[in-house]
Amino acid sequence: MISSADLSRYFSTYEFPINLQHLDNKIIFITGGTGFFGIWLLSLFKYINEEFGVNVKISVLSRNPNIFLSRYNDFNDLDWLTWLIGDVRHHLDIDMDCDYVIHGATDTSIDSHRNYYNMFETIISGTKNILEVSLRNKARRILLISSGAAYGEQPFSMEKLTECTHIAPQTVDVRSVYGEAKRCMEMLGTMFSVQEDIHVNYARCFTFMGPGIPLNGQFAFGNFIRDALRGQYIHLNTSGNAIRSYLHGADLAVWLLTILLKGEKNEIYNVGSSNEISIRQLAEMVKVSVAPEKGIKSLVRSDTSPTRFNRYVPCTKKIQNLGCIQHFSIIDGIKHTYNFAKGGPRV
Repeated sequence: MISSADLSRYFSTYEFPINLQHLDNKIIFITGGTGFFGIWLLSLFKYINEEFGVNVKISVLSRNPNIFLSRYNDFNDLDWLTWLIGDVRHHLDIDMDCDYVIHGATDTSIDSHRNYYNMFETIISGTKNILEVSLRNKARRILLISSGAAYGEQPFSMEKLTECTHIAPQTVDVRSVYGEAKRCMEMLGTMFSVQEDIHVNYARCFTFMGPGIPLNGQFAFGNFIRDALRGQYIHLNTSGNAIRSYLHGADLAVWLLTILLKGEKNEIYNVGSSNEISIRQLAEMVKVSVAPEKGIKSLVRSDTSPTRFNRYVPCTKKIQNLGCIQHFSIIDGIKHTYNFAKGGPRV
């Protein structure tokens, strides 16, 4: 399993921020269950069911679950895990009892970000369809997974983005489509929460690390690990001056579940690390940690990422008030991701 060592470390060392017995005999419906977020959420629920004896049922919507199951075969034939075939962009005839919903389905591939209209429409129509499914199936709480991109570009002089920061994506910049669509998703959730009197809250997610992160995408962390494994150099595709922060997938999964169960109604919570690092420093840290024999080569290209901002760092005081703490360092993330991708032990 992708995260058994990491989650074992988490639960054997740290106090969980919620009472896991609150999940007993509950049903959670998840979209986006086969990407990086989904892998860690499913790993967390697998650990909770097997190690704590909590009987939580999970239903995951996927267009093609067999692709995921062929890669992560530890999730085959589990009596607590059900797969539903469907696409969030289309009307969903799903009738089931569910207590909670986590909606995280968003394509973050490079190709998806080149098709601006399709990305916007997918986020908006997908959210509408999932809210309708949630209402029809009498869900008690809904977590919509948003993005720090919903803040728009963070001024370099602003140390950290707080949940009450009043900035927004630029609507005359087509590269802001992702962030603006996430803002619209949150507004849909707000209207739904008020009109239907259902508990909805929002996780504005930043940047992440750990096993399962894409190694051939638009995210520097995964690409540096790829280069450390297979390249002659670790390639720096920008100036490297941009500031980021990285939260481990194990922390991510626990934080999302905590927001779902403990978050205040119609509230936004930042999910990410508040420990900043420049992209160049990250490349150097990857080199020192796992590939000391390789050099760093700069190939400056235009940055098409939806979070191409010079600075992208959250304030996490609000979610810390729910009991969430960052437990894994960036060195942990680099070594875990590298060893997992290489096929070796992560710790």
